[in-house]
Amino acid sequence: MSVRLLLRALAGCVLATQARAETPPPRPPMLHLSASATVRAAPDELVADLTGLGTAADAIAAQRRVNEMMQRALQVARTVPGVSTVFRDYSATLTEDHPPRWAAQQTLELRGRDGDTLLELVG
Repeated sequence: MSVRLLLRALAGCVLATQARAETPPPRPPMLHLSASATVRAAPDELVADLTGLGTAADAIAAQRRVNEMMQRALQVARTVPGVSTVFRDYSATLTEDHPPRWAAQQTLELRGRDGDTLLELVG
């Protein structure tokens, strides 16, 4: 065998050995399982937030306006059986309008189990 053929044969063996050494071992097969489900249920309680906003040239007038709105809303809500009420966030801020005005706002939270009644009240 000529030297040239011998060198080619050796080079082929070396390359084949390197290729086998660089190939990672085969991975075992993996099985991925997942499941999901859906349950349909009617809401057992609805929550509605009513926010009153009053603006005026001075803070006291803006607060008075929002307080009057919230008291009227509370009076109406209390006439509906099964609806609970809670006053939430209150704020008064000076706006960047020209001229500046005061804006006061407050949220009245309404909760009830009878969705139709609560939605009619909010409407």
